[in-house]
Amino acid sequence: MRFCIAFVYFIFLHATVLIAQSAQIQGKFINLDSDKSLKVGDTFQGKLEIWPTNQKKIDFKKEDLIGKIIMGLFFTQNIESINQSANNNEVLEILGQFMLVREFKDQTLQQLKLNETSIGVSIEGMKLEQLEGEDFKNPTFLFSNAPFKIPSIAPYVIGGFLFLLVLSLAYFFLLKRKKKRRLQEEIRRRNQLKKTWTEKFNNACERKQFEEIYYLKKEWDSLLDIPSEKKRDFFKVMEEHQYKKHWDDIEMNNVIQTFHEFKKSVD
Repeated sequence: MRFCIAFVYFIFLHATVLIAQSAQIQGKFINLDSDKSLKVGDTFQGKLEIWPTNQKKIDFKKEDLIGKIIMGLFFTQNIESINQSANNNEVLEILGQFMLVREFKDQTLQQLKLNETSIGVSIEGMKLEQLEGEDFKNPTFLFSNAPFKIPSIAPYVIGGFLFLLVLSLAYFFLLKRKKKRRLQEEIRRRNQLKKTWTEKFNNACERKQFEEIYYLKKEWDSLLDIPSEKKRDFFKVMEEHQYKKHWDDIEMNNVIQTFHEFKKSVD
């Protein structure tokens, strides 16, 4: 219990000291190019004064300020010097080149975050172009005061994945549709060929018709379901007579009879 009370007292005392130091440390930001009117994006010579420096150790380098936005208003382009004032060694003078990055009206007091201390800084010699009405309600920001963050690539990855997924599905359905159409065309072609050869089989009664069926057997063999032995008998008879110049009645009847047996499978 005593430890908790002591800890709370320590925190309270530390906060009191910080508040006291913050209240004592002051600052002033002076526009050394006070003769010209500034707008967002304009650069100027400026000087930041902080005092008294003996109340709190203020130790930083040029690199700690260059490229940073101070008070949410000024972008530090370059720091020329950081020195104690020649007139008062308790005053720290920071001389540099700054850029106005935000429009504002109140020049009396701005907050400067320095380490753990918030310093009230007055602004002097800052002549801004007059901001009225809607222009001031919607001020222009040249830079964001928030720290730079690398944009997340997750939305682009997800978007790209969804795009590729949709593209793949579209390609799959188109390919399937094309394959189905090709299959239907092939079925129609085979059916038409089957019908043509069925008619040839039914109308065959002359030698040239029998010979056409025999010579073109590779075209109809896969279309018509004919037993192998029937085909073999017909082919054997045709092989016996195909080279004869003329067929007599016996030979013709032999071919016709074998073909009729052969044709029954087609009917």
